[in-house]
Order: sequence, then C-alpha cells, then structure tokens
Amino acid sequence: MIGNMTMPPLPAVSLDALRNALHFIDDMDGGADAWVDRRSGAVHIVAEGLDPDELVLPDDLGDPAHFLALPPSRDLHNERELAFGFVAGHLPADERLVRAMFTRNGAYRALRELLAERGVLEDWYRCKDTAIDAALAEWCRDNGLRLHDQRRQDERAS
Repeated sequence: MIGNMTMPPLPAVSLDALRNALHFIDDMDGGADAWVDRRSGAVHIVAEGLDPDELVLPDDLGDPAHFLALPPSRDLHNERELAFGFVAGHLPADERLVRAMFTRNGAYRALRELLAERGVLEDWYRCKDTAIDAALAEWCRDNGLRLHDQRRQDERAS
C-alpha cells in the first residue's frame, strides 16, 4: 500500500499460454510474434500465414505501454550451455564428444540422437522444459507480471 492507495495486483499470465506461444514463435523461426498484454495477462500471437480476419487482436497491439513482446527461447536461456551441463551430469564420458558436436552444423540433431541411444532423451526434454519454465518465470518477474501455473495449482488441489 502506498499512502491510502492499494497497488493493483500484477496481471496473471498463464505459463501454458507462454509455453505454447514460445514454441509457436520458435517453430516459425522469425515468422511469428507473441505479445503479452500488461493489463490482462492475455497472450496474443501474430504470424505469417494466419488469416488476420480470423484473429481477434487488440487495436493497440504492439504498444509498449500495454504489451510486451515475448522473446524467442534462444534469448531467454542458453540451450547450448544447458546441454553441456546435462551431459556432464548424465553422460560424463560423452562430454568431449558433445562439445565437438557443437563445433559443427546439426549439433542439436546429433545431440538428440546420442541422448536417444543412451536412453536419456526424455530426461533431456524434462530438463529443457524445466529450464524454459524458469526462464519464463524470470522474464515475467523482470517485466512485472505474475506467472500462473495451472498444473501446480491442480497438483496442490489433488
């Protein structure tokens, strides 16, 4: 409370909506943008190939006073360093091999193939998901948004 005024609550942004938007803009490789409404926490996606007549978008979309652009995942966290840390913890004998993979094109494909061969690919996906969730939570905090995680709320209720 400041003086006699109560601060309005921070808008809640759905973690699922952020994840979905992040995956979409990553998959579109620059052909899509996602915006978070600072007032409501709603996530809006604009992409090449989507029919603009079918989209319900706010008139002021993109206004920095009301909207935040969601950055692609490569700007939120360093997947390469995450991969190195994962391999160090799960496959220490393969550390040199994995570092060598990242000196060539196709490193992530080669990494996935190696992790599948070693039986830890699902562990890698969980590790990545956890890192992305943490990066999104930090991004929300840094931008004055409150993150709403429906899965955690459901887990607490059961």
